[in-house]
Amino acid sequence: MTQIYAIEIDKIVGKGRPRFAKRGAFVTAYTPETTKKFESSVRAKIKDIMKEKQYSKIPAEKPVAVTIHLTFHLPKSFTKKEKYEKSGEPVTGRPDVDNIAKSILDAMNDVVFADDSQVYDLYITKHYKWRSEKEGDNGKDEIYLTVKER
Repeated sequence: MTQIYAIEIDKIVGKGRPRFAKRGAFVTAYTPETTKKFESSVRAKIKDIMKEKQYSKIPAEKPVAVTIHLTFHLPKSFTKKEKYEKSGEPVTGRPDVDNIAKSILDAMNDVVFADDSQVYDLYITKHYKWRSEKEGDNGKDEIYLTVKER
């Protein structure tokens, strides 16, 4: 079975490096707040789509292939010419695709599938949005996910 998700989000965030804090004689590691917010937002939107489309969680023994298409809004700092030239083009800057994949897969843990260790195939693309002068840009980034159990 194939599950398809389309998520609109304010800003796509990659998995942040763990932070460390000294608490008395102990050192504890924690996830940065921006990463936590992004993952919980993606998780909530996925849960809503699962409920709407009546998708069920994929059992732990099933291998999963995941495709992630990321579309970033065109920065306001771009000139009209740059917006025209960059529309639909690959994004090579930060955040890195591997860190974004980690965040999204962690958000899908125990919701779409039991654990992200089930993922045997992962394909990721990162592009600027296609934009026409009439449509404008709502300033949101988009995540398109396809999850296929084998």
